Amino acid sequence: MTILSSRLKTTLVVVVAAASTAALLSLPRGGKSVLLGSWAVVISAVVLLSASKKNDSSAKDFLISGNSKRELGDFKGAIAYYSRAVTLDARLVDAYNNRAYLKYISGDYRGAIFDYTKIIEISPQNADVYYKRGDSKKELKDFRGAIDDYSKAVEIKPKYAIPYLREVFVSINIMIAKEVFKVIKERLNDVGI
Repeated sequence: MTILSSRLKTTLVVVVAAASTAALLSLPRGGKSVLLGSWAVVISAVVLLSASKKNDSSAKDFLISGNSKRELGDFKGAIAYYSRAVTLDARLVDAYNNRAYLKYISGDYRGAIFDYTKIIEISPQNADVYYKRGDSKKELKDFRGAIDDYSKAVEIKPKYAIPYLREVFVSINIMIAKEVFKVIKERLNDVGI
């Protein structure tokens, strides 16, 4: 609803301005009408004005609408709005971040990793994003990738305790998994498999 309202307001302002300009230009001057293609000029101005305004504000409008959908618990609707926002403004970090979070909590870890990677391309010194991408990789059992992301978060922000502790936790899980695999392999060898 927010999107329609701002677009409607912009359109109304432009139409009123165009109609006023056309009316002034069509007034007789010295007995002649001065319309001389003014409608073409007015229409061109309306198109240019609304196109430039639309590109500036509509990505943010979609972000705001996505936030509203998220607050209402409509995650699919929110993701759709965030997707539209990043289509219009590929550098809108908030839309990528919000969409990544919703993908993560919905179990779409690969989708979350894609969005967090986009944020890293835009803002490579954002320790938070490495931490969140590490969480997504951990969920996919990509422990090496998770450790790399947690390490990068700590490198950017050395006092970042949570990612560091997760890195240690993941490292311990890898060691445990290696030990379990080693024991299983030994037992399989013992029984001749």
